[in-house]
Amino acid sequence: MLCADAGPAGTNLEHIRDFNRRVVLEAIRHHGKLSRAELARRSGLAVQTLSNIAAELVAAGLLLESRRPQNGRGAPSIDLALNPQGGFTFGISVDDRRLLMVLVDLTGGVRARHEEALDDVAPRPVLDRIARA
Repeated sequence: MLCADAGPAGTNLEHIRDFNRRVVLEAIRHHGKLSRAELARRSGLAVQTLSNIAAELVAAGLLLESRRPQNGRGAPSIDLALNPQGGFTFGISVDDRRLLMVLVDLTGGVRARHEEALDDVAPRPVLDRIARA
């Protein structure tokens, strides 16, 4: 396919890889531990693509691997799960009476919570309190 002014059309492969990583992370976030085969079925990704993405996410510390208990013959499946230590985010809420800050891990677990009353909600005093906390 040719674009009128830009020459041959292409794809942004890095954008697709990022999207597929998010698909894998979201599937595990919604369903809990999943094997690569289960992830392939749920995500619609090819098994090889999924295996490559899973390896990248494990190497990056975002996913953890664990073997399922032996169930009959053959090697047990390896489950993939979110690594709670793999990333953190925080939220800040300011209303007319209080400041609330929460630190959350990759699994959604609350790691820290800070709340305090506010008597002045002007930006500078609130930002100073956030910085101190």
